[in-house]
Amino acid sequence: MRHCPVPNRRAMEQRRLKRAVAPLLLVVSLALLLGGGGAGAQSDRITIRADRVLAPVSPLLFGQNYGPWVNTTPAYVDAYSALGVTLLRAPGGNYGDENDLYPNNVADLAALAKMLHAQVSLPARSWRAGTPEKAADPVRSATVERGYG
Repeated sequence: MRHCPVPNRRAMEQRRLKRAVAPLLLVVSLALLLGGGGAGAQSDRITIRADRVLAPVSPLLFGQNYGPWVNTTPAYVDAYSALGVTLLRAPGGNYGDENDLYPNNVADLAALAKMLHAQVSLPARSWRAGTPEKAADPVRSATVERGYG
C-alpha cells in the first residue's frame, strides 16, 4: 500500500468549510445574474442566516469514497472520524467503474465502517462487470456469505 501523509486538520476544516459555502455562493451568484440590476429593476435581497436551521441534513451526506487505495492506519481513521464520515461508498470513483471488488476488499471495507460507525453503500454495478451475476458478487459476499448487511 502506498503511504500517504496524514491530512492537516486545519486544511481538512478549510476544505469542509469551502464545500459548505460553495452552494451558497452559487445561489447568490445566480440571483445576481438573474436579478437584472438595470434601471427600474426591483431590488432583490438574499439574506443568509447561518444561525437558523431550515431543514435537517441527512448524516449520509457526509460520505467518503472507499477502495483498496484508502489508508486505514489509526491516524487516518482518526482523521475520518474528525471529518464526520458517516457513509463509505465502495468502490468509489472511477476505480469502481474499472475494477472488481473481491471478498478481501469487502472485509476491509466492513472493518473500516465498523471503526467509523459508518453506513456502507455497495452498489451492484454491471455496465463494465460483464454480467449481472458478476456485478452482484460483492453484494452477495457482504450480505449472504459474511452477514454484514
